Amino acid sequence: MKLRTLRPLGRPMVAAALLGASALWAQDEAPADELTWDAADEAALEAELEALLDDLQPGAWQVLGGVSAAWGQRENPGLSTVLPESANFGEVGLEAFARRESARWDSLFMLDGRTRWYDGHPVIDDEAAWFGRGELRVRPLSWLQLGVSSQGYWQDQVLDLTETIGARTVAPLQVTGGDVGSALRLSLPWGFAIEGGGRLLRADYEGVPEDYDAQEWRGELSWTPWSWLELVGATTSTERDYDYRREATVGGRLLDDTILGLQQDGLEARVRVRFTAVGTWRMEGRWSELENRDGASGFYDYDRDRWSAELGWSFGDWRLQGRYERSDLDYLVQTVGAGLTPEARTQADRFWEIEARRTVGEHWEVFGRWEQDDSRSNEIDASYTDETVKLGVNYLF
Repeated sequence: MKLRTLRPLGRPMVAAALLGASALWAQDEAPADELTWDAADEAALEAELEALLDDLQPGAWQVLGGVSAAWGQRENPGLSTVLPESANFGEVGLEAFARRESARWDSLFMLDGRTRWYDGHPVIDDEAAWFGRGELRVRPLSWLQLGVSSQGYWQDQVLDLTETIGARTVAPLQVTGGDVGSALRLSLPWGFAIEGGGRLLRADYEGVPEDYDAQEWRGELSWTPWSWLELVGATTSTERDYDYRREATVGGRLLDDTILGLQQDGLEARVRVRFTAVGTWRMEGRWSELENRDGASGFYDYDRDRWSAELGWSFGDWRLQGRYERSDLDYLVQTVGAGLTPEARTQADRFWEIEARRTVGEHWEVFGRWEQDDSRSNEIDASYTDETVKLGVNYLF
């Protein structure tokens, strides 16, 4: 599933996510068809994390948050491939973050939600996304960290479920889900660290038979030879069991008395660079590959390569960031067209984002964002483009 959620609002919530991402969340590169916050969303404002932590005092609860309002225009809210309809919108959001840290343990809780109303769109009146998370990390030894976490989400949006389905599937959907997980991290000499963990996931869809349970395992090796450089390699393995979806023949005919299961195995590599020169700079490059196998006829099998690059800069009251992401899917059995040698089904997704934020006084922040989503497929009537521009204000507390 290719999913573009309503984006996280600002620094407190993103920083909260980053505090737990390395040790617990284990989804810097979650399977593309898993309904969750995009890892790039979490990493996009990482440059602000250290500044935020400088304000937190060990041993006491620290509470931060923000309330935002934004106005903008979206080119294709319904992700239509035939007749895109643009619409103006208004958006409000809430984010809250509470954290307590001590020498041996720390905990955090966070909530992020937003609702958007469209003016006169023929398909969509409004959409919403809410996300909550709690986690606890314990350090019994200086080189050992243990953690447990739980998170949940609810979304009411137009979603693109095409990736793991044999035909283009885009529709307004409500989805409720969550997971529980645990992780262990060992710090090694010379800047190395290894991490392993697992999660149990659940997602329930209203109106489509996409409900599933999943188990995910992740292993990661990181190396930080200098404070400004981090290199990471990771592997993931996910077993997904659907409640209602059935297996299919090579030609796509659904089989009675069967239940579909998917095995998703992935590799990831990323490099992060941080330095200070007329402000703080952050750069990240990321590559991943995913093999999706259905364990039956192979009708749902595909391989996916994903590349992304991010650049962030902050100086005084200003913060700028840009991101580019591309994803290429090659289906191993599914074909398009007719004839003796039909073409294999392919899908190519591209995403661009530019954002600027400026703090005004102690509590206010103004921001602007432009993003474009382009999905191309060799299927007939299965390609679309979506573009969003918005301006907003954020009250920080």
